[in-house]
Amino acid sequence: MSSKPAQSDLNFTKEELQDLREAIQAYFLDELDMEIGTLQADLFIEFLQTNVGKQFYNRGVQDTIKALREKTEDLVLLLKE
Repeated sequence: MSSKPAQSDLNFTKEELQDLREAIQAYFLDELDMEIGTLQADLFIEFLQTNVGKQFYNRGVQDTIKALREKTEDLVLLLKE
């Protein structure tokens, strides 16, 4: 069965998309006892990208900003008077 790849601002490689599909298919099978095909996995990837991806991305950026601020504060302590 052929399916269209999930579309979004994220440009996953074919290998990354395949890894995502396989992880989602394994999750559905292991946790929900549901076997889903490639099309269903691609649709789920598209749903995640469209509806929740932004929140995960923004959290990652916020965490990075916090970590960089902490490192910058550490560097200020290294200044010699």
